Amino acid sequence: MNIQQRIAHVLITICGVDVIAHGRSQLIPDSLLGLTEVAWHSEKTGIYLGSPSVVRMPNGNILTSADRFGPGNHLSNCSVYVSKDNGSTWSFSTWAISQYFSNLFTLPHDAPNSVYLLGTDSGGKAQIKIALSRDGGATFAPEDASILFSLNETTDPTHHGFATGPTPALVASDGRLYRAYERCHVPFSWGKGFEAVVVAGPSDPQNVLDARQWTLSASLPFNLSWLPEDWITKCDNPGYLEGNVVEAPDGTLYDILRFNSEPNVLGNWAIALKINIVNSNTTVTTSTSDRAPAMHLTFHKLVPFPGGHTKFVIRRDAHSGLYFSLVNPNNNIEYTDQRNILSLSMAKHPSGDVGGNWTVIYTLLMDDTGFSADDSVRYTGFHYVDWQFDNPDASGVHQDIIYAIRTAYRGAESYHNSNRLTFKRLSNFRQLLVDENDTAAVHVTGSNFQISPFCTGSGCLAFTNRDYVWTDIGGYLGVQASEGRWSFTRIAGQGTGEPANNASISVAVQSAGSVYVINDGIEADWLIDNNFSLLPLMQACYRDTKHSCLSVFRKEAKVGDTFTLPQKKGGFAGTMALVPRAKLT
Repeated sequence: MNIQQRIAHVLITICGVDVIAHGRSQLIPDSLLGLTEVAWHSEKTGIYLGSPSVVRMPNGNILTSADRFGPGNHLSNCSVYVSKDNGSTWSFSTWAISQYFSNLFTLPHDAPNSVYLLGTDSGGKAQIKIALSRDGGATFAPEDASILFSLNETTDPTHHGFATGPTPALVASDGRLYRAYERCHVPFSWGKGFEAVVVAGPSDPQNVLDARQWTLSASLPFNLSWLPEDWITKCDNPGYLEGNVVEAPDGTLYDILRFNSEPNVLGNWAIALKINIVNSNTTVTTSTSDRAPAMHLTFHKLVPFPGGHTKFVIRRDAHSGLYFSLVNPNNNIEYTDQRNILSLSMAKHPSGDVGGNWTVIYTLLMDDTGFSADDSVRYTGFHYVDWQFDNPDASGVHQDIIYAIRTAYRGAESYHNSNRLTFKRLSNFRQLLVDENDTAAVHVTGSNFQISPFCTGSGCLAFTNRDYVWTDIGGYLGVQASEGRWSFTRIAGQGTGEPANNASISVAVQSAGSVYVINDGIEADWLIDNNFSLLPLMQACYRDTKHSCLSVFRKEAKVGDTFTLPQKKGGFAGTMALVPRAKLT
């Protein structure tokens, strides 16, 4: 047993509870959510699991990490876990001592076993700290760690240390490594006392631990003048924290922060700061105190952002250019802090400047405990999620999303005081990215149907003979539909005892691309015979007595392909074509 393993054993003994994953299948029993439990902590100890992070190593292993908080916790250490079977089972790997609020990441062109933790050295009055493991997360040696910015960096008596959450470390297009933090202002008050800062350092593995090569922005306090006047009276404790450094398509860097808007009647907003590079000189100095601010932050805008009231992580998909985040949308203003729903949201620009605002495109997790709505919000939380794109295909395009969750579930004393660290995978997330630009141009002919807007809400009728309206259209398709960009072949519903649907719909492909239809699966043989594939993450739902949903199917078609959509031999809905308005010829 090496020294770090012995320290880990002592720490576990002190805690009095085994929080180490057991190295076997760990799907949580008596649950419908498919959560794999990485670690659990007894609620009675007053020690809770926080700050989850996740990374895939070059050798295929997946690492997760967590720290501890609560009245029973007196240690500022980070535990690391490893899965060698793609996330099915987990085992404890090591402790990173005096490492807190940290995110796991790797660097390009680094040794294959190198992995880093970047955060702080404690949970209060903290210094900014980075740590390196040279053996794939098996150990984090003290000599491979650096304090990047310390408490004695400044003589400013208002400086109370740094805070953060496990938010991403970004290697930007300029080759520098960026990370958002918050400076704690004295006298400190949680929420109001946070001032945004950004650090930047070398992404070169040879120099990333050298504190002299890192720079710190000037701090920016929260300013009430950024808010509409009528908001100020609605917020008890306005402020911001737990920022994400994100690069826009034009190379502009932003710090997108959680907006603390207690009592969260404004819970679905974030704040975007622009990061202005004012000093690109990265010359090594002899003392960290000689480093002039290389950046300053300016307020950019309030961002409509589902779940902006709690910590989130934003990442950009290199293939589509879209931005994604896993969020806790606040869908009931009666609740001051709602974290019992986890959703995938998407935008074309990190601050919503181009192509529309952040929009939820898929619900990942909802409480299945049977709690009342009030108790579910009170006791269940799927929050502080870190995540990564995963499972690249032969061309390097990632097909999945893996995520680590600070989980308060089935036994937690509150939604905040999480008793579990869990892991989950969203497979084939690109099914959600139905895009009009990738579809085939088609010519539709026939009888007894209408080309109608495919949209949601009032006036968006799903059938010609019912007042049912579309209420929920999944994925990016739903975003485009809300913008009036899609149509569908609306037909009559066929209820019990009603005449058979006599619609005739023929589709002729004019340019190659994807063709989409909606159907409830009764015509499965025809769909299979015609090479249509079910998109299991996608649905189109309408409001009837049961909130019924139809499935979405896709095929890749070439010029000249023709097919006639089958209608029901029984049941209610026939097969309808989905076509972007711009692709109808």
